[in-house]
Amino acid sequence: MTRSRAPEAGIPTELTATYFSQRASAGLVVTGSVAVSPEASGYLWTEGIHSARQIAGWRRVTEAVHSAGGRIAVQLIHRGRVSHS
Repeated sequence: MTRSRAPEAGIPTELTATYFSQRASAGLVVTGSVAVSPEASGYLWTEGIHSARQIAGWRRVTEAVHSAGGRIAVQLIHRGRVSHS
Protein backbone atom coordinates (compact mmCIF):
# COMPACT_ATOMS: atom_id res chain seq x y z
CA MET A 1 0.00 0.00 0.00
CA THR A 2 1.21 3.47 -0.74
CA ARG A 3 -0.06 6.72 0.63
CA SER A 4 0.90 8.82 -2.43
CA ARG A 5 2.03 11.75 -0.28
CA ALA A 6 5.35 12.70 -1.87
CA PRO A 7 4.51 15.32 -4.51
CA GLU A 8 8.07 16.69 -4.74
CA ALA A 9 10.22 14.19 -6.66
CA GLY A 10 9.27 11.24 -4.46
CA ILE A 11 10.85 12.78 -1.35
CA PRO A 12 9.30 11.69 1.94
CA THR A 13 7.88 14.72 3.74
CA GLU A 14 7.38 15.70 7.36
CA LEU A 15 3.89 14.21 6.99
CA THR A 16 5.53 10.88 6.15
CA ALA A 17 7.69 11.09 9.26
CA THR A 18 4.64 11.88 11.40
CA TYR A 19 2.60 9.07 9.84
CA PHE A 20 5.18 6.40 10.55
CA SER A 21 6.26 7.70 13.97
CA GLN A 22 2.63 7.58 15.11
CA ARG A 23 2.74 3.85 14.38
CA ALA A 24 6.08 3.18 16.11
CA SER A 25 4.41 1.51 19.10
CA ALA A 26 3.76 -1.49 16.82
CA GLY A 27 7.46 -2.31 17.29
CA LEU A 28 8.37 -2.85 13.64
CA VAL A 29 6.94 -0.59 10.97
CA VAL A 30 7.27 -1.69 7.34
CA THR A 31 6.79 1.02 4.74
CA GLY A 32 4.86 0.31 1.60
CA SER A 33 5.84 0.61 -2.03
CA VAL A 34 9.10 2.58 -2.15
CA ALA A 35 10.46 2.81 -5.70
CA VAL A 36 14.03 1.69 -6.36
CA SER A 37 14.49 3.85 -9.48
CA PRO A 38 12.64 6.57 -11.40
CA GLU A 39 11.41 3.89 -13.80
CA ALA A 40 10.08 1.74 -10.94
CA SER A 41 7.30 4.12 -9.94
CA GLY A 42 3.94 3.48 -11.52
CA TYR A 43 1.87 6.03 -9.59
CA LEU A 44 2.00 9.75 -8.86
CA TRP A 45 3.46 11.12 -5.62
CA THR A 46 4.92 7.85 -4.36
CA GLU A 47 8.16 7.82 -2.39
CA GLY A 48 11.41 6.65 -3.85
CA ILE A 49 14.80 5.80 -2.41
CA HIS A 50 17.05 6.35 -5.41
CA SER A 51 18.22 9.95 -4.99
CA ALA A 52 20.22 11.71 -2.28
CA ARG A 53 17.23 13.94 -1.42
CA GLN A 54 14.94 10.93 -1.05
CA ILE A 55 17.46 9.16 1.17
CA ALA A 56 17.70 12.29 3.34
CA GLY A 57 13.90 12.29 3.59
CA TRP A 58 13.90 8.66 4.70
CA ARG A 59 16.56 9.50 7.30
CA ARG A 60 14.13 12.00 8.84
CA VAL A 61 11.41 9.34 8.84
CA THR A 62 13.75 6.75 10.38
CA GLU A 63 14.89 9.16 13.09
CA ALA A 64 11.26 9.99 13.95
CA VAL A 65 10.34 6.31 14.26
CA HIS A 66 13.42 5.52 16.33
CA SER A 67 12.72 8.53 18.59
CA ALA A 68 9.24 7.13 19.20
CA GLY A 69 10.74 3.78 20.20
CA GLY A 70 10.05 1.82 17.02
CA ARG A 71 11.98 0.20 14.23
CA ILE A 72 11.37 0.65 10.53
CA ALA A 73 12.10 -1.26 7.34
CA VAL A 74 11.48 -0.11 3.80
CA GLN A 75 9.58 -2.30 1.37
CA LEU A 76 11.27 -1.89 -2.01
CA ILE A 77 9.19 -2.15 -5.14
CA HIS A 78 9.35 -2.03 -8.92
CA ARG A 79 5.97 -1.88 -10.55
CA GLY A 80 7.03 -3.80 -13.65
CA ARG A 81 4.72 -3.42 -16.64
CA VAL A 82 2.65 -0.70 -14.95
CA SER A 83 5.70 1.59 -14.92
CA HIS A 84 6.79 0.89 -18.51
CA SER A 85 5.63 3.18 -21.28
